[in-house]
Amino acid sequence: MKRILMLSVGALALAAPAIASEEYYSSTFDNSAVIDQTGGMNEAIIDQRVDGTLNGQNAASITQSGNENSTEVRQLSLTSPVSSGFNNETTVEQRGYRGYVDVYQLHDYGSDIGLKADVFQSGDGASAILEMRGDDNTILVKQTDGAVDATAIIRQNGMNNIIDVAQDGSGSLITVDQGHFTDADGGSVDTSSAASIMSEVYIVSSGDDSMLDVYQIGTEQLADIMESGSDNVMSINMYGDMNTVFVDQHGSGGFIQTTQYDILNYIEVEQGITSEDDMATITQEGTGVESYSFQADTAGLGGGNEISVLQTGYASSYGDVVSRISQDGSVNFAMVDQYSDFALSTITQSGTGHYAQVSQ
Repeated sequence: MKRILMLSVGALALAAPAIASEEYYSSTFDNSAVIDQTGGMNEAIIDQRVDGTLNGQNAASITQSGNENSTEVRQLSLTSPVSSGFNNETTVEQRGYRGYVDVYQLHDYGSDIGLKADVFQSGDGASAILEMRGDDNTILVKQTDGAVDATAIIRQNGMNNIIDVAQDGSGSLITVDQGHFTDADGGSVDTSSAASIMSEVYIVSSGDDSMLDVYQIGTEQLADIMESGSDNVMSINMYGDMNTVFVDQHGSGGFIQTTQYDILNYIEVEQGITSEDDMATITQEGTGVESYSFQADTAGLGGGNEISVLQTGYASSYGDVVSRISQDGSVNFAMVDQYSDFALSTITQSGTGHYAQVSQ
């Protein structure tokens, strides 16, 4: 159990095994709540909010041990920045099968510290939904110890935000959306709230038959993903300038789809170890776009991989539209279509039975 001490404590909740639910409407602007539950099919709810134009700070900690437990945390503090140790913090730990977590945090833009949500789940069928709006925020989700069929869904808006997800188990799902989360509960005064700026996503996933979907709209975004296992599928879509994708997928039968729109964007895709029957598609539209894709059979067991690249833009000089592909093994396929002036394409293949085609 994580203990949270504050100078001003608005409320302290200790839950009964069956259900614990309380609402807090603080006039002193600082709330703290702790819930511990042991046993199965329990429900824990913490609702913290501060009304008006002044800002408060909320801390919530929930620990549940047992199967089929449920947690909901709702934290709101609107419009004014806080300069002390934290704004809204949530920590949830669930140990057991089929746990469910729902975290909802709002702090409209201009915060000095930002929101923080940490979720730790172990056991099959773990599920977490997190929605966050504000700046300088961090989300950490860990679904581990063989969390088969785990689900993590994250929606986030604002600037300088970080999402970090780790999953260990087959049949898992990760969905991340930065830039589309808006909500009627407390409007934002920031006109840029419909996008995400200078935000980062880090994902580590291990297991077979998993799905991963990342959607980012905004500027200077980063998606850094590492995935291991067989027959995994991922989709990464970015809208905006100066965005970067790094993907490292190890295993066989993997599929990667990446798309970027606008200018000065970069994609790097690597499929390796026993790269066999892997497929990667890269689409970039704009100026100053570059992609590098690599499929490696380092274990000597792979082949039959495919890479397709489509780039369109309005290049004004060499280096504005660039594609580089490297493949080894046998019976690999590489195709590049570039619709732009000053386009550059390089394909390097080693082994036997390969096919390569470039259209410019």
